[in-house]
Amino acid sequence: MNNNFKRNEKLKNIFNLVAENFESVGPNYFTYFGHQLVNRSEISEGKRVLDVACGRGASVFRALKKVGETGHVVGTDYSNEMINGVEKRMKQENISNLTLLQMDAENLDFPSNHFDYAFCGLSVHFFSDPLLAIDQMYKVLKTDGKIGISSWSIKKDKNEKGIYERAYLRVFPKRMSEKNSNNNDRPDLYSKDGLTAIFSKAGFTSIDIQEESKVFYYKDKDEWWNEQSNNASRGFFERIRSTNPELFDDFKTAAYEEVEKDMEGSRVKFEAKVLYGYGLKSN
Repeated sequence: MNNNFKRNEKLKNIFNLVAENFESVGPNYFTYFGHQLVNRSEISEGKRVLDVACGRGASVFRALKKVGETGHVVGTDYSNEMINGVEKRMKQENISNLTLLQMDAENLDFPSNHFDYAFCGLSVHFFSDPLLAIDQMYKVLKTDGKIGISSWSIKKDKNEKGIYERAYLRVFPKRMSEKNSNNNDRPDLYSKDGLTAIFSKAGFTSIDIQEESKVFYYKDKDEWWNEQSNNASRGFFERIRSTNPELFDDFKTAAYEEVEKDMEGSRVKFEAKVLYGYGLKSN
């Protein structure tokens, strides 16, 4: 088994674990940014849309509203539990122009030149090979089809660390340097220049990279921790539990102390910065 397959299987297992309670607590920022990705794409009625790594359907259901009854949306995700959650809502709302498939983003099993739009919201950075996934999206788009990808906008300041990095550094100071060195070969999906270069290399033209900053609030530290335990951060938590279970409570305590730096009164402030990247398949 190759390392990429192992990475994808681990990712699937984590999202299966959190799927049921995903966005059940805290601010629904994934839904907000999923809607924005579609809203900014200038999508029109009657179009055929693909949403890669659709999660619980933030972009899927917004795209359905945009394409109307004459359009069709296909949502794929490697997590079968995420797909099950979207399927449940699809049945409740009696939606007939939505197809859901469990599928690897790096091996999209669709004909070439098939979709008018292909979206991937806040997910491409998880993939073992993000560039391959983007190439796959290019392949299945029609000529004049449009890609839309969102990613976190992260300024590369080595001296500025996030809550988990600060907490992890306090509990595992030696491992922090190893963790940082292992991330140096990943593509730059987090800056306008990086995303532009990736789209251009994949063959897209008319590239448009937009940036948005928006503040969300958790009512308290417990809500923040519960929400983090039901998104992709759960994978980070589970690694600590499996390798050093006796130190997990120390890590949680350190995280609670570090998050106080982002609090306004009793609320936890989360300032999210997101890039929306769009490109055209011109041939």
